[in-house]
Amino acid sequence: MPDESSGEVFVSSAPTAQAIYMAAIGRPLPDGVNVNYATFDRNEPKKFGNQFFVWESANSTVPWSRDPIAKVPLATNSYSGTQKVGFDYEPQTGYIIGYGLSPDPGSVCATFFIPPNAPPGDTMNLTVGSPVWGRGFVQIKYDALANYDPSANCNFIGLWNAPQASYDGKALATAPVPYSQSSGPASIMYDILANTTYTVGYFMGGNTALAGQVTFSTG
Repeated sequence: MPDESSGEVFVSSAPTAQAIYMAAIGRPLPDGVNVNYATFDRNEPKKFGNQFFVWESANSTVPWSRDPIAKVPLATNSYSGTQKVGFDYEPQTGYIIGYGLSPDPGSVCATFFIPPNAPPGDTMNLTVGSPVWGRGFVQIKYDALANYDPSANCNFIGLWNAPQASYDGKALATAPVPYSQSSGPASIMYDILANTTYTVGYFMGGNTALAGQVTFSTG
């Protein structure tokens, strides 16, 4: 365990990180695009109100201040699969497709960009980095989407003594992400134990809005 008097801090050497993923299947059609998505295996997208959002955009950064032009709820409770995201596609216009973990666009944690007159590009998504811990705290590094404001969207992190985060709201401890920057550190105050497996989950504003997690073991 970390020693408070020495200021010792430990870094996880082999954490396992996971994040939500989505990508287009083929080129867009006049009435939308087919999207492949993969979330966490305890997620129930339809029950938890997961939605696809569509914005018009000239680049790959979500225009957070603008309303989406389309909102498409997830049709099933399958945590991974393929779904048509319907909207009026114009080849000369750029679009961003986002995966949201609630009906609020502020819960979008993964996107891909469809440039004008070009095929869809790569996915971008929130990630959670390697934890560090000391006496009474655990800290992770998060990287959200560009220009995203975690504090304004009530993002928080939770800690579990388990190989995965949960949707039941029964974390060992939670803490808000108090910053408006789209990337940075986030800390939970908790005395963790040696020789134990923990998971830190990153949530986009609700107990069912799990966007990323990292699992690590203490020595």
